[in-house]
Amino acid sequence: DGLCKLLEISFAAGATEVLPGLHGTDPVVRSPQDLDRLRRYKMKPTDPVIAGNHVFGTTRMGSDPKSSVVDVDGRCHGTDNLYVADSGVIPSSPAVNPMLTIMALASRTASILAARM
Repeated sequence: DGLCKLLEISFAAGATEVLPGLHGTDPVVRSPQDLDRLRRYKMKPTDPVIAGNHVFGTTRMGSDPKSSVVDVDGRCHGTDNLYVADSGVIPSSPAVNPMLTIMALASRTASILAARM
């Protein structure tokens, strides 16, 4: 039910097709009417396609607002209370697993925010 509700919201927001990410079903749902077929599908625990990735450089960190989104503390340039604490502040993909770097950045940003309170 939750997946179908999410797809309904996507269509209401203007999506023309969505990919529910389930093995054993049509990979693309093209209309709200197609959701009835998905509702009748008996999902198994192994059906959801689980994948993850880290997106880098989408909220680049730097001192110049013209070439970056956040400052060295993770605060969005020109704002007082909007911070980014994820892989987006890393300028490009590193050659190693970024998990510890992302955790360290998030921890550092959390400490900066805690000190402001």
